[in-house]
Formats: sequence, structure tokens, C-alpha cells
Amino acid sequence: RPYVSPENAWMIENHEVFQGYYFNNFIGQDRNERDKFKEHPAFEQTIIFCDRWDQLSFDPNYDTLSISCFRPMLESIFSREPRL
Repeated sequence: RPYVSPENAWMIENHEVFQGYYFNNFIGQDRNERDKFKEHPAFEQTIIFCDRWDQLSFDPNYDTLSISCFRPMLESIFSREPRL
């Protein structure tokens, strides 16, 4: 948490509710459960995150980059001064 914005922290903490959009209807639950967060500033950001990246990560045929491709980005983030 000290290395990400409050919006990104909220997105990660709540993305499982947003992921339910893709499967809740198959298990007898409300796929629109995420709508309870509609007024939150990170609502749209979390929908985009789940749609463009998180949801696709479950596809075994998705062309996933190796973790080494992300190393420069991770080093950049974790070398920042932590938020207090």
C-alpha cells in the first residue's frame, strides 16, 4: 500500500467483486454486484482493469509476458519514497 495510490489500492482490494461480473450468473449470484460501488472514484478504473487485464489472465491461451518484462516497472515503483 505505501507504493500505490489510494485508488489503485482500493481497486486491488475490491477487484474480486468486479470479477464476479464474468461468472456470478453461473453460480446463482448477481453479476452486477459491483454496482454497489458505482459512486466510488475508482469504479470505472476497476472495471477497465478487470476487463483488459485480470479477466484475460484466466485464458490459458493468452500470450502472457514473462515476469522479467515487468521488472523495470516494478523497480521504478518500489524505488519510490513510500507514502505514509
